[in-house]
Amino acid sequence: VDISDSADVNQAEEKRILGEILTNLAARGATFHPVALFDLADAGFLKTLAEKSQGSFRVADTAESLNLAFLDALNSAAPQEQIPIEGNAFTVDSGVKEFTALIFRDQIKAGETAEPAGLQLIRPDGEALLQAAQPGNVRWAREEAYDLVTITEPQAGEWRLKGELGEGSRVTVVSDLRMVVGPVPATFTAKSPVEVRVAFFEKTEKVVNPDFLDVISVELSLTSENGHSGKKALSPEQPPEDGEYTDTINKLPAEGLYRLDIVADGKTFARKFTATTEFMGPVGLAESTIEAPIDISFAEQAEQTPAAEPAPQPAAEPEEEPSNEEEPSAIKQPSAIKEPSAIKDPIAEKAQEDESALPMPIWMIGAGGGLLLVIALIIFLLRRKRRSEQAEVSTASEETESLDDLQQEMADIEAETPILMPEEPEEPEEPEENIPELTEPAQDDEEEFGLDDFDLSEFDDLPEYDSSDTLDPDTKPGEEPDDEQKK
Repeated sequence: VDISDSADVNQAEEKRILGEILTNLAARGATFHPVALFDLADAGFLKTLAEKSQGSFRVADTAESLNLAFLDALNSAAPQEQIPIEGNAFTVDSGVKEFTALIFRDQIKAGETAEPAGLQLIRPDGEALLQAAQPGNVRWAREEAYDLVTITEPQAGEWRLKGELGEGSRVTVVSDLRMVVGPVPATFTAKSPVEVRVAFFEKTEKVVNPDFLDVISVELSLTSENGHSGKKALSPEQPPEDGEYTDTINKLPAEGLYRLDIVADGKTFARKFTATTEFMGPVGLAESTIEAPIDISFAEQAEQTPAAEPAPQPAAEPEEEPSNEEEPSAIKQPSAIKEPSAIKDPIAEKAQEDESALPMPIWMIGAGGGLLLVIALIIFLLRRKRRSEQAEVSTASEETESLDDLQQEMADIEAETPILMPEEPEEPEEPEENIPELTEPAQDDEEEFGLDDFDLSEFDDLPEYDSSDTLDPDTKPGEEPDDEQKK
């Protein structure tokens, strides 16, 4: 539906057509047989028109397929009684008042030229009928894709066709003796099968004479789009007493379009009925079974969600307990969960905690450069403040820094006292009063402050301590510590 430049207007109109308008028309008996001329057509819209009105839907992407689509739509709307064509021949009985032969030509392959050879009809007496020479009871129309020949009061017997017969060729008849077939739905499912009903009528009276029905065989055949077909005889042992041949088609191997043919052969009498129907059984089954897996998947996710939360807890090391305590405040931000694995500096942790608490996280994306500058300034001020505090408390405190960019600075200034970063609120278990005493070796002090994650072997400025003495104030900055202190 394309009635406006606005997509909303088009959608509203499409909804109105498929709803109110289509419902009213279908209630009045209207049937739609839409044909899509190419694959890009709105097949969903056209198919809905057909399904809700009990019509048929076809896709015709070539001129030949378009002719067949129109013919199928016409036959679905007004089924016509036919005479079967077998080996370019068909039999006309004495009860036929008129027959019409619609003969399609074979499709011309690419690179080939069409031959002007015309179609010929050979009567039972051997006389050939041509388009150029027509008797008074013959009407012959020749088109580019087909020939349409109608003959009234035809001779009884076998008629032959001389020429190539294309797909869809058929012969329809007008006769007092008719084979009547019940309506065939455009679509069917396993729950709504096709009920096949066949009977013979002489004018308006049903034929139940067993002598007539005994010589007639009724055969039902189905042909899929890929050419696979199957046949079945109706009432093969004896004719039905009520003269009505019945059968039910409720299941087929695969969904799709099928051509249904019913052929009655009585030696001198033959009739054929053709219809097209679509099997939609698998679609109906999918609707009833698709909900169960979805419900199961939701149940599985609900069971796995609580089990997945404690997984990171065993993986956390004891030294990272302070960071685990701070995570709940920023648990809603996925980035805050990933950050602790890449953060090694407690100062950086504080900076990131402040950033995660910002009411507008979009600043981290839009003003990343400005935030980095602010963080660098905060780190510089904190370091300067803590250096002054450490100089007042003790000049011999031993602590390590985890930033890799301080290694060059420590190599040049080996006598400078390392910076102590207190963690009073995060590690209440370690009293600060033991920090300035330094009564234990440097290696024990490192374990006390939970710095196992930092590489202490990179700092060569640590002075040598004796287990019984305090720090040697006479140690000169230029002296190199021995191997034991490095370890």
